[in-house]
Amino acid sequence: MNYLDVANSRTMFLLCLVPALTIVTVAVLFIRTAWRRGLELGMSNEKLKKCVTTSVTFSIVPTLSLLILMVGLAPTIGKFYPWMRMINIGAGQYEAVAANIGMQASGAGDWKALTLAGYVLIMLVMNFGMCIAPILCIFTIKKFDSTLKVAKGSKPFMNIATSALYTGFIAFSALPYAVNTKKPLAIVALLVGGSVRFLCVKLKKRFPFLQEFSMTLSLLLAMVACIALTQAGIFT
Repeated sequence: MNYLDVANSRTMFLLCLVPALTIVTVAVLFIRTAWRRGLELGMSNEKLKKCVTTSVTFSIVPTLSLLILMVGLAPTIGKFYPWMRMINIGAGQYEAVAANIGMQASGAGDWKALTLAGYVLIMLVMNFGMCIAPILCIFTIKKFDSTLKVAKGSKPFMNIATSALYTGFIAFSALPYAVNTKKPLAIVALLVGGSVRFLCVKLKKRFPFLQEFSMTLSLLLAMVACIALTQAGIFT
């Protein structure tokens, strides 16, 4: 059985729907509680509505890049599971990396060779990997906060440390694709996406809106470039 038959099945849809609806219900209850508390503090309905409108507006732009990522993950891990992942402490930068780690751990060389057991392993890696973060916060947040306050006294160190950590993460995520000449489309996506992001950073002073849409534009144009090259028969 092809694992995608299970990933796109009605059963998987229902399994993903239950936690998704639970999380949405909790969010609605929190919104309701916050609204009541705002009224208790003397805030008017007009002010609360304006707050909600502003929050929704500022939430739309970041979700565009996530939407593209979810659409990109659908052909490999199914139509339903990516959406459940994003609702349950999801992160755009994390999902694809975790999925690839799970695939490699299953022993599959690529997605075409993935078995149903390997797909289950990917789901476990993506879900439990992200759930570790809030659990660690319970036991380590106080120590981390005190250490961070001490480290802030040395700004040069913090700048170098954070830059080094971010560079290491990018290298870990991108290098396996950047040097894999057997899959040139990945290299094309990396080059196009990186170039677009670089141009957005350079032009953001003249066009401020590019700062908010740089990630979305990078992902979208990288996908368009890959599709165009595939349709032209240059790469497969």
